[in-house]
Amino acid sequence: EEIVIELLYRNAFIHSTVMFRKSGFLAVSNGFNEAYKHAEDYHIWQLFALHTGVANLNEVLIQYRMHEQQVSRVHAAGLEASANKVRLEYVAAALKTELTESEQCAHLALLHGAERDIAPAQVKKWVDVLKKKNTFFPAEDLGRYLDSRLKTYVRGYFLWNKWCGSPWQFLKQWRLMQASMNAGEMMSVLKHAIN
Repeated sequence: EEIVIELLYRNAFIHSTVMFRKSGFLAVSNGFNEAYKHAEDYHIWQLFALHTGVANLNEVLIQYRMHEQQVSRVHAAGLEASANKVRLEYVAAALKTELTESEQCAHLALLHGAERDIAPAQVKKWVDVLKKKNTFFPAEDLGRYLDSRLKTYVRGYFLWNKWCGSPWQFLKQWRLMQASMNAGEMMSVLKHAIN
């Protein structure tokens, strides 16, 4: 269950260690899809998660060599774009719904922390929608995961992005900040807001 949720955010498998039945592979896919260039495997593992079971063994199976010419380094931007496409399609398939542009932005913001400049209230609204529409992911585990991601996003938004457009906006976000930040972090935000 944890892997099914983790696949919302990242590829939870090392490609060279994955084993599956060919019949299962053909049942969920016609093969690796070039539309997900550099993230084809991530797409396939999500299809498996949606249609069959997935698991990781708690055993070292390979030694993985890191080097400067890896696809993940050389094609980082293209890989991230394809991975985001996979992420959005996975959550849409799991919820059995089309995501609006606003929901797509909120979902990627939730997954990537402070990289996005989406209002925390919009991300919180998306978290509530995910919890409400979810019939696929284990509800309790998903709730913990989403709450943790939301706290990370709210902290990042207020600590590293513009704190808010105005004092009024700041006050409107106060409750969300209280739920997501400790006292020291809130003081840092207040100091930044005053300066």
